[in-house]
Amino acid sequence: MKHLNKTNFSGLFKPTVIALILILATMYTNAQISGKVFRDFNGDGVQQNAVNQVEPGVPGVSVRAFNSTDALVATQITNAVGAYTFPTTGANSLAVGTQVRLEFVLPTTGCETNPAFDFASLRGSVYGSNVQFKTSGANVTANFGLNDPSEYTGNLTTANAKLITPYMQSGNGLTDDRTDASSAIQPTVISTDYNATGLVTGGIFVPAAQHLATNLQTGSIYGIANSKPANRIFSASYMKRYGGFGPANGTFNNAPGTIYITNPTLTAATNATSYFGSLDALGFPTHNTTGTPAYGAGTSFTTSDNAGQGDRTVTYLGNGLGVVGTNTQRGLANLINNPSNDAAAYGQVGRVSLGDIEVSDDGRFMYVVNLFDRKVYKLAIINPSNPTGFTFVASYTLPNPPLRNTVAGFSAVANYGSANFFNGTTGVQRPFGIKLYKGKLYVTGNTTGENGGTSTIDDNTGTPEYTDLWAYVWELDIATGVFNATPKVQFPLNFNRGTNVDNLNETWKPWTNSIASSSTVGSLNSYQQAIFTDIEIDVDGSMILGFRDRFGDQLGYLNNYLTGNSANLSAIAEGDIYRVHYNKSTCVYEFEKNGTAGPITTAGANNGTGPSNYNGANGEYYYDDNAWQGNNTTNNQLSGGYGGLAILPGSEQVVSTQLDPINFFTGGIRTFNNTDGSADNNVELYISDSQRKLFGKSNGLGDVELLGVVSPIEIG
Repeated sequence: MKHLNKTNFSGLFKPTVIALILILATMYTNAQISGKVFRDFNGDGVQQNAVNQVEPGVPGVSVRAFNSTDALVATQITNAVGAYTFPTTGANSLAVGTQVRLEFVLPTTGCETNPAFDFASLRGSVYGSNVQFKTSGANVTANFGLNDPSEYTGNLTTANAKLITPYMQSGNGLTDDRTDASSAIQPTVISTDYNATGLVTGGIFVPAAQHLATNLQTGSIYGIANSKPANRIFSASYMKRYGGFGPANGTFNNAPGTIYITNPTLTAATNATSYFGSLDALGFPTHNTTGTPAYGAGTSFTTSDNAGQGDRTVTYLGNGLGVVGTNTQRGLANLINNPSNDAAAYGQVGRVSLGDIEVSDDGRFMYVVNLFDRKVYKLAIINPSNPTGFTFVASYTLPNPPLRNTVAGFSAVANYGSANFFNGTTGVQRPFGIKLYKGKLYVTGNTTGENGGTSTIDDNTGTPEYTDLWAYVWELDIATGVFNATPKVQFPLNFNRGTNVDNLNETWKPWTNSIASSSTVGSLNSYQQAIFTDIEIDVDGSMILGFRDRFGDQLGYLNNYLTGNSANLSAIAEGDIYRVHYNKSTCVYEFEKNGTAGPITTAGANNGTGPSNYNGANGEYYYDDNAWQGNNTTNNQLSGGYGGLAILPGSEQVVSTQLDPINFFTGGIRTFNNTDGSADNNVELYISDSQRKLFGKSNGLGDVELLGVVSPIEIG
């Protein structure tokens, strides 16, 4: 080599050297490591971005590159869609060929993630764990999937997921008359396909194979929960007028505080459902049992006549409120087509029995709302993998709503007559809905305006007018058992909800024990009283809130009577659904205004049927929640929710139990699109006709639950 001429050497290799330089320059220009951090709901390692199967990126994650000497050489933060890139030049860059150890670090502060509940997802073929080894170069990719076990979907999609919902039945289910019309044999828990459409088996019932319980086995229920580890469904007793309670501990006693357990792999005919436990049996009454008069007209309650239109007002004598009576004492018929009166139950709706129910992701604990003492109970499930009962752990009382002058827009106390939202008399706060989410239990409550409260409809022109009707979401820290003293969400319930085609105003009104004197016997009537029944949390952290109309549980369909005679009256239940945007910059929840929640404004803006933005305009985010007849939106009431909600993570949808999803006098499920507020799907689960009365336009279904799957255990 020493005999070679250097000039000749250069000339010999010059084209090759130039080519190598160009290749290296190109590699250096493109040299990078990039990727995405995303929510891997199904655990397959691939970020989904298909219709009804979207896995969003996670912003704010720190991606740190360490060299072979364990020195930190570069850091990038994922952007709004979860993407990051290490550039080839400048600060926090990586030169080509650099061997690095990448560490994905979740923020310990901020709104987006919670390191205690976010884990590396199941390892897939195209991504690694939160520690990965890479050599920087052209188009090197390092993705990282995050998973909260509570959001794990596995192989569930909208095509194969199952929904469970309570079916409301009238009559005394504890006496089986051995006829097709016997109340006892009617289904009370059913399952249906997530993506079912149209009329299910002619709109009468879902197939018998999907009946999971009968009225004989559960009686009237609303709340429903799924234990994923045990693959069991739990349901909770609910006070509904004309609907009897089920058995308690195998005996035919009234059971307002009972919880039932269902094996969804069986059917009602094969004893899928049985008694599980009772708050009353644990010594925590769900109805009035102390110093009470005997149940009956003239002893525990009376009814009074109003303008000759039948008995209109229920008054409870002495300590009579909450005295339930047995199904027989209540006069409930054994056949579903025979009428009942059940006068005392009219004012007891929402005040006795149980509300919502939740089970922790590990299946160890159950949470349930006692409507009678207005507390949330935490119960330990015995043998979580094969539940046999529960024991008491703790109970929690909601904080009082805050002072009016501590809320923005309500500083001038003199304008509202009082410094308090809650005075214990005209603004009783009643809890109902609960949601477990990332170590917190969110509890819904609303002040009812009962006992003489008032509500002035907001004129949308400025600060909301005074109202005794407010809604709250409270946050309980499960680890400490302490409520945050400030509501996470609060808003007045006096916004204009519009007037339906029957010329009935749908704006929320104070709770009452009286049927409005303007009601016409034999016709459809409405008097909307809010029960804040449910809460779901979307994948972006936003809350979706379900409201039930109490009037829909106080009245029924035409085959049931008024509060004291044989005149009949039917209710139109007009519940609602709202969205609360989670602002990740401020970590603050923002209630929708005029069809706008966060960055999205839907077609419901300016439709006059929802919360106001205080400039004269009001609308609603989920604008397709009106009740349809044959999809003809001109023949309906404006709101038709039954208050039950469920979310399949990644679907970009929320499922809602609904009246008149397709035809009049029916009930079923409507699926709303969370990105534009429209209705994606409608399914009819029952129809009230001359053969099968059911509950018509009043509340005919309860909560709805997704039959989920448990997240697998990872080691390593």
